[in-house]
Amino acid sequence: MISKVKALWSILIVVIVFMNMSAMEVKAEAVSDEWSIKTTIENPKAVSAVSELNGKIYIFGGSSGSNPYKDVQIYDPKNNIWASGSSMPTARDSATSVAYGNDIYVIGGYTGNALTWTGGSSVNNVEVYNTQTDTWSVKKAMPQALGWLTSVLYKGKIYVFGGLTTDTRSVATVQVYDPVSDSWSTKKPIPNTIHGSSAVVHKDKIYLVGGRHIDNYSNVTLNTFFEYDPDNDNWSTKPNLLTARGGPQAVIYSNKIFAIAGVNENGELNTVESFDFEQNKWSYEASLKQARCGAGAVTLGGQIYVIGGSQSTSANSPVNTIEIFGKENSTTPEPTSTTPKGGSQTGSNEGSTTSQGGGGGKSDPEQASGNRAILVVTMTTGLEKEFDLSMKEVNDFISWYEGKQAGSGPASYAINKHDNNKGPFSNRKDYMLFDRILTFEVSEYSK
Repeated sequence: MISKVKALWSILIVVIVFMNMSAMEVKAEAVSDEWSIKTTIENPKAVSAVSELNGKIYIFGGSSGSNPYKDVQIYDPKNNIWASGSSMPTARDSATSVAYGNDIYVIGGYTGNALTWTGGSSVNNVEVYNTQTDTWSVKKAMPQALGWLTSVLYKGKIYVFGGLTTDTRSVATVQVYDPVSDSWSTKKPIPNTIHGSSAVVHKDKIYLVGGRHIDNYSNVTLNTFFEYDPDNDNWSTKPNLLTARGGPQAVIYSNKIFAIAGVNENGELNTVESFDFEQNKWSYEASLKQARCGAGAVTLGGQIYVIGGSQSTSANSPVNTIEIFGKENSTTPEPTSTTPKGGSQTGSNEGSTTSQGGGGGKSDPEQASGNRAILVVTMTTGLEKEFDLSMKEVNDFISWYEGKQAGSGPASYAINKHDNNKGPFSNRKDYMLFDRILTFEVSEYSK
């Protein structure tokens, strides 16, 4: 039987690869982009729940030392401004969060020190933050109380993977929440019991990256990489990570999965690796400036943002910086832009970890506008839909989108497919559902 003191970090501390070997490989194979410090966090926490929505990054709770918190910090990268939101009903750390419409769902967590797993208990709370009204509501509780869990939004439902029980046991549970019916269901379990993993969506599949495994006999950091097909409820294994990582973050960036930081038996990691779907292999990327585990990560404006985390799992000492990777996409506007001003622009419905074609950003007013545009809408499933439209049609779509984002208007919008009206049909329309849209991009041209 593993002692509880040893269990969690221990709960997030064992590995497979020596760090000095990893460092040499990073130097040899790193990409041209490097990480840089974007800003400092006013009230740094470790193991916070982090989501991006409408160009802002939301940080929920977390812990410092032995204390869990309920505060909400909101960062606006465009203006480099921090603000505070209404506090969560429940103080907790190691929760997971997902953006859906104008809301962010904060699910599960632990009410003590998540890095030593002492002084609290796992919770099954589901609390929803409305970003427009700065208010909280409570939804149906998750069937199993868990901390150190991970989640994604897929086809309008929230998939929650793994987690850690109060008595320090990893689980293989897959729990699915339907925001419309406020109900939970379960799916086929993960091939291994796991907690402290990170999930991302890519082209109708969900990927589970790294994590930890603890039971009566084992206490290990994992280099596992699982693929889940939610439409068929099937699991398969993919090539293992180069480095075992407990408490990493994963995002989709440049059509690859980036596995970022985490912890092993030698301490916190600053290493980063990416999975290339075409080559079906992992490669090292440039390392972070600061090692950290239990951080948050999002993609925004063509860049990866890594937020906070712990630099010392034994002391639960938070990292007070946000690091960024990649060059900002200056040719795309913020999602709240009312009318296109030229160039390529992007809107976003979800706080997504997916970056498609450089992600969001802001418009470039120096570019000449045209009278037509290619509108590319990326759905939450990863499917891209492309339309060749007049600028009036594009503006009408954006007006509907932003009206719905503000809480008014119909749930669907019909886009005329024009030249794609094949066959005997006099007219064909594609009805876009607001809560199924991940991002959209507008590229103007003259005809």
